[in-house]
Amino acid sequence: MKLRKADDLFKVNSKGEIPAKRADNIKLSSSNYPNPDPPMSLPPVKYQPKTINEVTRMRNGKGPTTKMRHGDKNIEAHHRQQIPVKSGGKLDELEQRTHRGTGNHTRHEKPSQLSPSQRAKEIREHYKKRGKEYILPGEGI
Repeated sequence: MKLRKADDLFKVNSKGEIPAKRADNIKLSSSNYPNPDPPMSLPPVKYQPKTINEVTRMRNGKGPTTKMRHGDKNIEAHHRQQIPVKSGGKLDELEQRTHRGTGNHTRHEKPSQLSPSQRAKEIREHYKKRGKEYILPGEGI
């Protein structure tokens, strides 16, 4: 089966929305993510940490990577369609250039349903929860 880029599979309709389509051959990732955002029916994009330090950062409520070390490939949490998780929204873990880099500024044109403090709190809680998904050396099972 040939995988295609998400942007090729989702075309914006006259309302500027992406119509829901069959997702059986869509592979979204931190760097392969359409603009505008995909439908809520698709699962969230999750970055797979590559080091113990990345998991530790997540457990502390921080993103797994840093801008200093990873530049525009730094992983950032994005509220899909600007909807809070507590209201049924999803957090996608995207590369900074995919999230808010050149050409992706329209991703945030919808009015956000989150205040800055709500956004920060949901992101912290998200990463803490994600960090618990991993067992580090010495922790056992």
